[in-house]
Amino acid sequence: MLVLGLGLAAAGPDVWPTSAVSSRGGAAFAPPETDQRAASPPSLPIRQPRPRQFGGRQPGSADRASDAPPDANDPAGVAASGNIRSASGEHILQLVRQKLIDYQPFRADVLETVVIGSRKFAVTGEYIQGRDLKLRLQLRLQVGNTSGSLLEVCDGQVLSTRLQIGEEVEITRRDVRQILRAAVAQPDAPANLLIAELGLGGLSGLLASLERNMDFGQARAETIDGRRFTVIEGWWSDEFRETWRKQGRRARQGLPDYVPDGVRVYLDESDFPRRFLYLKRIPGQELARPMATLDFTRVVLRTAVADDAFRFVPPDGVLPVDVTKRYLEQLRRAGEHESGAEARPATP
Repeated sequence: MLVLGLGLAAAGPDVWPTSAVSSRGGAAFAPPETDQRAASPPSLPIRQPRPRQFGGRQPGSADRASDAPPDANDPAGVAASGNIRSASGEHILQLVRQKLIDYQPFRADVLETVVIGSRKFAVTGEYIQGRDLKLRLQLRLQVGNTSGSLLEVCDGQVLSTRLQIGEEVEITRRDVRQILRAAVAQPDAPANLLIAELGLGGLSGLLASLERNMDFGQARAETIDGRRFTVIEGWWSDEFRETWRKQGRRARQGLPDYVPDGVRVYLDESDFPRRFLYLKRIPGQELARPMATLDFTRVVLRTAVADDAFRFVPPDGVLPVDVTKRYLEQLRRAGEHESGAEARPATP
């Protein structure tokens, strides 16, 4: 979902509108005022994630925000223990994805605000998640003379994506049922379900992407404008950075300015992810600055949605590119990785 805003940021058009950017949320994460220059977002302390262990996570010490005694009023819906701050961030993401299934169909307005240097802009749109893999996500952005839009529609069988930046239009399709069948065929590979959900797109795909590519610390409670949220924070894993480096993208010198280093996920009282706050490390300091914020507002759970919302009609003259094989190849490699790991003897 962040691809539209950061894609235009990387393109760097000559004219950028200014908008107020909220780094900690207004009333229930209200949208920021537009056409105003925002003050620089405050720097935030970095909370170290737990070390990653594929297929499970090593227990780590609680971060500073978790040293206080548990509060019975803390949101606890996604933690099996009843105390969400005792659960790892990865485990919480897994349980939230399960909860989203129970909330279907649901809809929400989407607001993405991005700050890159002096550039500040907002992306708006709507998101609808139906049952049986159906979804519709529509985002729009106007930056000076450059416009952008993203449309994702899944009818339950095929997920179609239309990405337009300026005059360039790209349409892809992927057979989500085929991806899921391939994942079920190798149930012992723990990465397969994550890869499958990446193929599904939408909010579930975003959560799966974070779980797959980031290391998370322990959850904590935070109160914003009198409303209590559960917060988990993650940073790119060593595996992700190594992949970036192998692709010649200079990870050793840090990721590009338009790529975030970490994220904070805010869950409301119903454990719905209301905000994704993307962070950029400040070189030489244990601090990070807010870079982009993805908010879900006016959330309506278990609502009626017409089937017409999940129909995609491609524009004339543009042939869709089928990317199903990309996900099937990831599933195949994940299965080979697990088979090789099981065959290797344990190190004494």
